[in-house]
Amino acid sequence: DGVNDSWDATVEYEGTDEYDNRCRVVTFRPPTGHDGPWEGADIFARHGQVVTLLSICGVDQAALDTRDEDQDARDDLADTIDDVATTSPEDRRPLALDPDTRYEIEVRWSWQAWQATDGEKTPPAAVDSNAWTPADPEVFTFATAPATTDPPEVPDGLNEYLFDASDVGRYVIATEPADGRGTHFVDDPIWIHFEVDHIETLLDQYGHELAIEVRRTDPPPQRGADISMLIAPLATQVAWLPLATQYQATGTRALNQAVLDSPCLPDGSPFGGASAAVDVELDPDADYDLLLTAKGGTGGDRVIRATRFHTSRYAEPDELVAALGFGATGASPPDELILTDDQDLPAGDLVVGDLTLDEALRDIGADTLPLPSYGCRTYLLWRLEGSAWRIAGVLLDSLETMSRQRTVVDADGVAGLGDRAVLERLEIGGRHLDPVRANANWTRVLLVPSTTIEPSGDDLDLVIRTDAADATGSRHLPPRPLLLDREGLL
Repeated sequence: DGVNDSWDATVEYEGTDEYDNRCRVVTFRPPTGHDGPWEGADIFARHGQVVTLLSICGVDQAALDTRDEDQDARDDLADTIDDVATTSPEDRRPLALDPDTRYEIEVRWSWQAWQATDGEKTPPAAVDSNAWTPADPEVFTFATAPATTDPPEVPDGLNEYLFDASDVGRYVIATEPADGRGTHFVDDPIWIHFEVDHIETLLDQYGHELAIEVRRTDPPPQRGADISMLIAPLATQVAWLPLATQYQATGTRALNQAVLDSPCLPDGSPFGGASAAVDVELDPDADYDLLLTAKGGTGGDRVIRATRFHTSRYAEPDELVAALGFGATGASPPDELILTDDQDLPAGDLVVGDLTLDEALRDIGADTLPLPSYGCRTYLLWRLEGSAWRIAGVLLDSLETMSRQRTVVDADGVAGLGDRAVLERLEIGGRHLDPVRANANWTRVLLVPSTTIEPSGDDLDLVIRTDAADATGSRHLPPRPLLLDREGLL
């Protein structure tokens, strides 16, 4: 602004040099409240004094302007991400185009350029805000599809000139459970995962309403009951969350993780699709259809996705633990098998597969054990070492899988793949028995300790890992095989 300011001087050092000339080291700082920018500096010295500039510490004004512009852009982006992250997926789509409408996108832009010359090879330090040259606007056109009044019997997703609500199925990534797999705990939500987060908005533009229907397909016979009521859709409650992380594209997952790790942004997954968690009251050990439909509209009701599933016998992991015979206070003793000296159990890392488990059981003469039909079974594998009976392993037989992974919601409210109920270990007095062999379905699992264990009044404890607290239970452990007492061998 053409005004000169006097800077404050501080003598940092005063002495003489090697020629006995007196010298000083002085630091000059701008007065408080005067931050510049400064176009130059004059140092006034007495006649005959030599002034040497040792260093200058400062920030170029162009760098400060760039920093401020960058910070403004960061703040704007943070505000946008904050708005999206704190908005539920079904409310994120502010712009919805009308059906059967032609639109134009007009792009207006300006430019400026710099080209090196023989006399000037250094580009300007900052962009000249008055040097922009407007370019001719560019216009792009497109049209939205009209609604169809005569949808085809078989959806034709490749043709996009007409809107058929069933083609929305292209955005459905997965459903949980699916394909008749009987691993769905009764109290768990049903999940439907979408590639985009505007399914409901899109259907609404064409007069459709998204409906999620769950129907039982094997209702028990009831005298005088109306069969249409028995197979009618059940009442559902839907909660929308950002798309579960295991279904997000790699780049989308990285962006969402960066938002989650940032201390200045709210927790959430603002990028990607959406996952619908459907709460519905289900019966155990029953068959159901899951239908995702578009209701109403000019084309009538259309099925978007249909699948079937079978529910578990159990409502949640604790019921699985109880069904395996492990109670809260020590249930009855397990069944027993006695190993001979030449019957060895496998060790090392877990191997999952029907063949390897069959081989391990064949080696101990247990390959003829029938799979359970009406209840779970637990077998203690005893071995006599010297005069002491010791536990060499345990075989668990379950009616349902003991390894369930599915979408769960963590403490931050983020949906992702997690352990719903996975067999972790057995314990005897703090000594672990770890899984070493399991069949493909995880309904039969062999667990062994690092060395055989001599019972000393401890229970046999089961630990099943879940997405929340571990599910645990205990069974009474006798000091020796009860078979010996029952057969009068002692």
